[in-house]
Amino acid sequence: MNNQKGMALVLAISMIALLASMGVWLMIESHSGTRITRAFERMEETFHLAEGGCWLSVHALDTLNMGTSDCATVSSNLPAAPPSYLNPRQQVTDPNDSQKYGYVTPEIFAARDMYSLTLPPGWGMNSEDGTGGKFFRAFYLVIGTGEVPMPQSKGRARSVLYNLSEKVTRNSSN
Repeated sequence: MNNQKGMALVLAISMIALLASMGVWLMIESHSGTRITRAFERMEETFHLAEGGCWLSVHALDTLNMGTSDCATVSSNLPAAPPSYLNPRQQVTDPNDSQKYGYVTPEIFAARDMYSLTLPPGWGMNSEDGTGGKFFRAFYLVIGTGEVPMPQSKGRARSVLYNLSEKVTRNSSN
């Protein structure tokens, strides 16, 4: 009978040790899962900020007269005072609680060789030669950069998104 009491005590101690070690393991796993989730959310947030930077650049292409008669670089064709939404490192905040999310940088690039005299299908239907004559396609490289500060002064998480945009433009020389 005395052996059974000792065996029950050993079994109880080993079960407590097993449950304690499982509890420690679960805490470690939940901490690493939380870190993975935060990293994924930070990646998603920087991607969305970069996408917003691309859309700001596309909006500028749609609304500004970029002067593309010779397809020069866009920086020389921007107005003297470009709109504030093209400023680099714009701070993004939530309008409801003024929480700072991160930074967005829109950029627009074009080169002299990034245009084509062939029109998209349907654009030259009413012209005599079928080419449209006075119109051409200009291609722009728009870049959006999103940055989110990381906790504990570890730097910034950053995403860069590239997009090739096309704009059908009137040729001023014809």
